[in-house]
Amino acid sequence: MFRIRLIGLFLLALSSCLAAQEDWFTKAFPQMAVKNGKGAEVKAASPVRIVYDANVICVGGKAHLSADCSLYGSGENLSFEWFRMEGSPVSIGTGQSVDYTSKEESETCFFVNVTDGEVAVGSDTVWIYTTRMPEYTTVYDTICPGMEATVGVNGGDYWAWSTSGTSSFINIRPPKTTVYRVRVSYYPIVQTGYINACYAEDSAIVTVNDSAVFRLSGDGEMCAGFDATVRVEEGTDVVWNGVPGGVSQQFTITEDMVVNVVATDRFGCRGLKHWPIAVVENPRGEIYAYVDGEPSDSACLGSLVRLEVESDMECSYRWFNRDTLYYTEVYPQADFTAYCDLSVGGGLQGTQCKIRLEKHIAVRNCHNVYFASGYVLDGFNKTYGPIGVEDTTRTYEFRIYNHNGTMVFHTARFTEGWDGTYKGRQVPPGVYVYVYRETYRQHTWERRGTFAVIK
Repeated sequence: MFRIRLIGLFLLALSSCLAAQEDWFTKAFPQMAVKNGKGAEVKAASPVRIVYDANVICVGGKAHLSADCSLYGSGENLSFEWFRMEGSPVSIGTGQSVDYTSKEESETCFFVNVTDGEVAVGSDTVWIYTTRMPEYTTVYDTICPGMEATVGVNGGDYWAWSTSGTSSFINIRPPKTTVYRVRVSYYPIVQTGYINACYAEDSAIVTVNDSAVFRLSGDGEMCAGFDATVRVEEGTDVVWNGVPGGVSQQFTITEDMVVNVVATDRFGCRGLKHWPIAVVENPRGEIYAYVDGEPSDSACLGSLVRLEVESDMECSYRWFNRDTLYYTEVYPQADFTAYCDLSVGGGLQGTQCKIRLEKHIAVRNCHNVYFASGYVLDGFNKTYGPIGVEDTTRTYEFRIYNHNGTMVFHTARFTEGWDGTYKGRQVPPGVYVYVYRETYRQHTWERRGTFAVIK
């Protein structure tokens, strides 16, 4: 319907343009009019022809128009005048050729009149169509050998394929993967009467698969006696080792095996694929602990403990703190049991072949500090505080609270003790609470307790 309407509008506009051209030409050069047998005036055959590289151009593109007068013969004094129809003729230039550039979509009629001195030579008419580049999407296809493929273009109004097809979609049966070129435009591309220079050029690919393209996934290794799972991705009508089944299947592994899978892919191709599964041994190993570089199962508070796994197999490691190397390093603050999961092989639901190794590490505060259970005001011991030898590599904090929770003493010096006073006065007898903290290598150890103040 669009093409019929376009042709109708073209004919209507063309007749209007030709009528205006002939009217102008007849009035300007009456000597060119002749009588026919019935007395009517007719225009003599014109030896002028407009030549152009393209009469369909893109917005912003240039059309080059030239008047060919070779049929007229030699004429050194030829004059040319060009017109564009905008309701009435509008002069656009002189000379044997002109260039036209349009900044918007349009359909414009041009004509040229040629004279040789006082003698009219002739004239000719041409339509220039200015359009925009088409918007489109390209459709691809994938087939099996011998099948028919359909590729095409969604968008545009005219198409020209490398197969000589002129429809938006074409059907082909290529023997192998092939690229088909296509030109797309809003105006005719290969039809007579149009030289189209405004088109998009693209390609559509038909992929011819040599075999089915379904995929296999699953367990490539499994411990002896466990079930391995194999799945078919993007395949139907599956046969497992000659037995029909679903898209996934489990196999109990006792030795290395190869699963033969026949399936149909989404393109209708049916083929055979193989999936090998290897038996792996259960992992073995042992955790060894090193404290400050020396083998030991106990550590002082703040010491660096390095834990290593020794195994005669190539394993994957996962420690309690999520490290995944064969070793991990920690600064423990209390007794703890370190563990590491060793694994080999793989499974869809997680590794099946694994073992957990454990190692207990004892942690103690190697700085021995004691606290007396009581303190006598005005007694032999002038102050109350931690009893022990100061370690200058550590930092300290010592506080004392009364039964109301009021802090009556605070110090950051290990050798500084409480003299039993608060705000310059002796405190009353009773039970008091102490809080002792020491920090070593960014690790803090804390101890809380009570003691009695005696008068």
